[in-house]
Amino acid sequence: MIRQLFACSMCVLAASAAEADDLEVRDNAGTITADTGTAGTATAATVTAGQGAKGLAFSVPSGGGPTFGGAYFLRDNAALRLDLGLEISSKETMPGGDRQTSAGISVELGYRMYKGLAGKLTTFVQPSAYLAKSPGVDMGDALSAAVTAAFGVEYWFSPQWSVSGATGVALQARANAMGSFKDISLTSGTTSLTAAFYWR
Repeated sequence: MIRQLFACSMCVLAASAAEADDLEVRDNAGTITADTGTAGTATAATVTAGQGAKGLAFSVPSGGGPTFGGAYFLRDNAALRLDLGLEISSKETMPGGDRQTSAGISVELGYRMYKGLAGKLTTFVQPSAYLAKSPGVDMGDALSAAVTAAFGVEYWFSPQWSVSGATGVALQARANAMGSFKDISLTSGTTSLTAAFYWR
């Protein structure tokens, strides 16, 4: 009888230890993962839409026009993001003359990495590649390419809805009148606010 009780106790302890090694909990905020480290201390929980989730986003930067984009979570704490922007400009060539209309477009591809901060609040870092054509009648100073590094915070109301704010830095190359990307500048990134909707 004592041997049976001892064996049962050891089975319960082993099951508890295995469960503590890899804990995954889902609540109303989305996916929360907490893995124990080598010393047995749990790392900070990360709340996101979860691996496999897809999303649509609308961003309003402090400068320039708004952008629309999409996201796909490759892992619970990492997502691939694509943002598109469109700008249309119309101006008179001379007083009383005809108006000329031109369009500009921007494309940005980024990889966002999340880290839990507190509750439903996460921080993130996002390296990106950026290509844009500014509206204008000529090609001089119209094209630009950049690599950017953004950082910010994202608050999750639920697995489907979030809002975020970000800023960062950009290394930008702009085409000159000859079409060569020789004008290079390092600037602080544009601050932006984003609302996003996710689904599976």
